[in-house]
Amino acid sequence: MKAFLFSFTFLLGTLFASAQSQTSFSQGDIHGFWENKGLYVLKIEEHTATLNELISKNYPQKLRHNVFYNTINHLGGNKWTANRFQWKFTDGNPNNGRWVNEGETTLTMSSDKKSFTEGNRTFVRK
Repeated sequence: MKAFLFSFTFLLGTLFASAQSQTSFSQGDIHGFWENKGLYVLKIEEHTATLNELISKNYPQKLRHNVFYNTINHLGGNKWTANRFQWKFTDGNPNNGRWVNEGETTLTMSSDKKSFTEGNRTFVRK
């Protein structure tokens, strides 16, 4: 009987610890300011990410406040889907270009909610 109680107590303890270590995510967890490698900062609110700050001088300042991701939706767990936009140059001048919708992508948040990745881009909560 003691062996059974010990095993049962151990099992309950393991299940409780496992349940406590799992992070839950919601749509609002992606909201906030996110920096990409000292290049630019995104502001995510509602279902849209805009370029809030351009740190690198390589980017035309006219891109500030433009949409970088839209239709951001929580997929489940630590994943969100979004449509990604990319500034494409039309010639050698970075000021001459247009925004191109590159389609749907997946954003994956870290378990501590301090960063997320999208392809080879990593964003850190600011």
